[in-house]
Amino acid sequence: MASMRSVTQDHRRIRSVLPGLAFEPLLNYPSMDSMKILIWNCHGARNNTFKRNLRELLRTHKPEILVLMETKVTFSSLGNFFNNLCFSASIVVDPIGRMGGIWLLWDTAHVNVQTSSVSNQYIHATIHKEDYEEWVLSAVYASPNPATREIL
Repeated sequence: MASMRSVTQDHRRIRSVLPGLAFEPLLNYPSMDSMKILIWNCHGARNNTFKRNLRELLRTHKPEILVLMETKVTFSSLGNFFNNLCFSASIVVDPIGRMGGIWLLWDTAHVNVQTSSVSNQYIHATIHKEDYEEWVLSAVYASPNPATREIL
């Protein structure tokens, strides 16, 4: 992952690109430095390479929210693999056959996730974290089947 720039550095960069733009202060969003989210279109979650890479990503980045897309396997088929990771809650959309699959996992000690809508192509959830404004996360897997995607 790239290192996070400070808000001041972002302001300077925007001013250099758009010198005629007069703004003070720039929109003030909560710092995302302390909320870590990992989103991975993993193209399959059963093999040992996936498991090894996921463990390394989690160890390195310590995300509070993990979204895995196109898992191609059911969550339950991985048995206890996710029990030993740092996530205490999940919303799972299992694939249809070997297509799709969306898994949203989070650490309840740091964030609260409330699902508002779920289908086989998406999960919409509201994210709550202390000292942050509430926001909506939408994880979308658009089916490669045009008729199914049309429903989206």
